[in-house]
Formats: sequence, C-alpha cells, structure tokens
Amino acid sequence: MGDDPLVDVDAQARPILDLDPAVDHRERLANELWPGRDPIGASVIGNGNMTFDIVGVVKDSASIGLRDLDQHMLYVPRAQALLPVQGVLHVRSVAPPASLTASVEAAVRRIDPNVPVFNLLLQIAGVLHLGLMCAGLLMPQVVGIRAHLARLPPFIRQLFWVYYSFIALCLVSFSIITIVFADTLAAGGNLARALCVFFALFWMLRLIAGTFIFDMRPYLTNSYRRLGYQAINVVFAYLPVVYALAAAQPAWLK
Repeated sequence: MGDDPLVDVDAQARPILDLDPAVDHRERLANELWPGRDPIGASVIGNGNMTFDIVGVVKDSASIGLRDLDQHMLYVPRAQALLPVQGVLHVRSVAPPASLTASVEAAVRRIDPNVPVFNLLLQIAGVLHLGLMCAGLLMPQVVGIRAHLARLPPFIRQLFWVYYSFIALCLVSFSIITIVFADTLAAGGNLARALCVFFALFWMLRLIAGTFIFDMRPYLTNSYRRLGYQAINVVFAYLPVVYALAAAQPAWLK
C-alpha cells in the first residue's frame, strides 16, 4: 500500500489462493497440490467446476477464529465475481490495528473509489435502534401511560398497545436489516438506496415530531431523565443523516 510497510493490499484484479489459514499447514498443502514446484501459475478448480489461475499465496492466518484452522480460502476480486458479493478486507499488521484505519481507507479508495467505507456508521445506526427500543420500553412507566389509558374506552386502549407493539417490531426490524446488511446498504444499489431513503425520511419526520410537537418537559423531572432525553435526540438526529448519506452516496465519502 504505497509507502506504508505495515499494510499489504493487493490491487490486482486476479484470483489468489489461500493455501490454508493453519499455523503450519500451508507448506504441507502446497506439497500435496504441487509437489516439488512453485504454485504460482498453476490452476485449481473451486466453487464447483470453476478454474482459477494462481497468482499469489496468502500467508497463514485464521479467517474467523482459532477453531477454523483447517479452512481453505479462495480470494477472488469483487470485479471478477459472477454475482454481487460482500467483501471482507483482511489486514495484517505489527502495529495496533486502530492506528491503520486512515491508511486502510486510503488504500481502498485508491484501489476502487466506488467502494463505500462508511459501513461502520450504518452498523452503529443499527445498534442505536436497539437503544431506542430500550428507551421505549421505559416510556410507559415514566409517563404513567397505564393510568392515562385506564380512563379511555377498551378499543382505544387496545389500539394504543397494538400500535406500540408494531413500533417495537419496526425498531427491531430496522436494526437487524441495518446491521446484517450494512455492506449491501452501503454499496448503493437501487433497492438499497430506496430503503435508505425510507429510513432517512422516517427518522427525519420523527425528529421533527419530537422537536416541534411533543412536549416532554412535565416528565423530565430529574437529571437522569433529562440526560436520557438529550441522548435520544442525538440518536434521532444521527439516524436520518447516516441513512441519507447511504442513499445519496456523495463523492466526498468515497
């Protein structure tokens, strides 16, 4: 990666074979597949009946954890994939990984300026939905909702709890979709952008309602409630911005 000796990113659009992420298994596997010769330039069949030309060998490492030491991996560039795939960037470094964040992002932009690098913002948004759900679960006790509803007709009470439950379902669904499919949402496909536009509008309208319609002052009776209320407002402001960025895909984020 340029002049940085701590990060190695392969920008060539060619397949690479990871002989094995085991600590001492790579050499044995190489001898089994290509005994007595260099594997570079050889071919291997993978993913069914697809043939790959070997142009490099990735060093030994565990892909996920120490329990997957027998897993064999073929690394194929996104540009050569037959179907859209989610990519994972593996970085090996002798320095603390957090210190290389800017260097890695710059390397990704040099390789392909269209690769989004703000997936983490979306994943944070997904986690924040769960925080909002926790706040929503506390709301009935804070505002004494049961006492207020007790004076209403049964149908109105039932309608409120049905709406309340559906809002909770929406928050959980938004959270799961954003966390699990963060890469897809950040990739900027038509469906992903449409979904992000919906999320952005949803939370923008919620922010407007919370700012100009709801009056929470009678219930902010102590410092903890006031602090929690301000934190929720920060989340309400964060969510529409992040989803709007994911939908717009501005050039300065690439």
